Amino acid sequence: MIDGDPFLNSSLVQDIRQSCPQLNNNVFVPLDPSSPFEFDNSYYKGLQNNMGLLLTDQALFAHPETKDLVNQFALSSNDFFQSFVDSIIKMSAIGVLTGEDGEGEIRNVCTQINQN
Repeated sequence: MIDGDPFLNSSLVQDIRQSCPQLNNNVFVPLDPSSPFEFDNSYYKGLQNNMGLLLTDQALFAHPETKDLVNQFALSSNDFFQSFVDSIIKMSAIGVLTGEDGEGEIRNVCTQINQN
């Protein structure tokens, strides 16, 4: 997979190769290597340097419709945090389906449909 991504920063590729020995699926590889345990805007700075581990994320910087937003969030942590707050408020108004409604269910294991 890594060999097939021509945009991925070569030093990141080497770090991932050293961190992920073959046949070991229990290795933590952060999506934001510069601050893996902090919630900040460095993820967007990484996209500017081709450090987006997922091709879909790196495409945010490559696409003309989203590149300016990546640059804005990389430059201003205040803009990033305010946009994050605004989006969380919007998402809270969506209305989550629950099992009580008969329209959805809360999964016991997030990757599997409940076996009721």
